Amino acid sequence: MTPPKTPIEAFHDERRQRIAGYHQNPGFQTLSRQWLEASMREKYVYNFDWLGRPIIQYPQDIVGYQELVWAVKPDLIIETGIAHGGSLILSASLLALLDYTDALTQGTVVDPSQRQRKVVGVDIDIRPHNREAIEAHPLGSLDPDDPGLQHQPGHCGPSPRGGPRIRAGACVP
Repeated sequence: MTPPKTPIEAFHDERRQRIAGYHQNPGFQTLSRQWLEASMREKYVYNFDWLGRPIIQYPQDIVGYQELVWAVKPDLIIETGIAHGGSLILSASLLALLDYTDALTQGTVVDPSQRQRKVVGVDIDIRPHNREAIEAHPLGSLDPDDPGLQHQPGHCGPSPRGGPRIRAGACVP
């Protein structure tokens, strides 16, 4: 006999079912696509800040990114295509929360000078001396419009160590 589900487990099950049903709802798909296209024309993604810095992202992408970072708990996030720094601040703040959570569960104190997790901002090119360290970590946040990525072989391939690689700004209806 399986134990009863907790309220959170039941909530997650309901969410999975709801999300799975979206692709079977043509009206919802059409409306979503129309809204996405209109929001792009109106530059909707330019209306948001993260901790005081402009972040050029849809709010739902920010929430989804947070969910992924929380689940993966990476020790390095690589940001590309930096415009105003909002995504860097988002990633750094999420990693800081992971450090604080680790300290709480371990009963230790967070020492900012000895942080375990880092964010690397790459605006144009990944230098050879950084490539080995970068490829050893599981989470990359890629801006598909970053011209520097055109020179990076395999930049959209699978991430080393099997971790996720995110293409921020890539719209998939």
